[in-house]
Amino acid sequence: MYVCACHLCVCPQVIDDPASDALLLVMEYVEGITLHPKRLDSMTWERVPEAEAWRRTRDVLQGLDYLHYHGVVHGDLKPANLMLDTNTRQVR
Repeated sequence: MYVCACHLCVCPQVIDDPASDALLLVMEYVEGITLHPKRLDSMTWERVPEAEAWRRTRDVLQGLDYLHYHGVVHGDLKPANLMLDTNTRQVR
């Protein structure tokens, strides 16, 4: 079971392996690409149109608002950890 709010889907299944100190988080599969910028050459990065950058920023902030409301802190927020869903075009 997972909870969806806006574009953010969180699968709250946590597996605590008693044989190790690790916790495993089970998340939904998102088909898409990360927001890590694409390098065109050694000095140039792919540009994102301003309107798209604002939309992605709004998606990220809505997701963070949802997480913080539920007492969850991401801890490693960076473009490589954010996915652009190819089906919905929303950031997850």
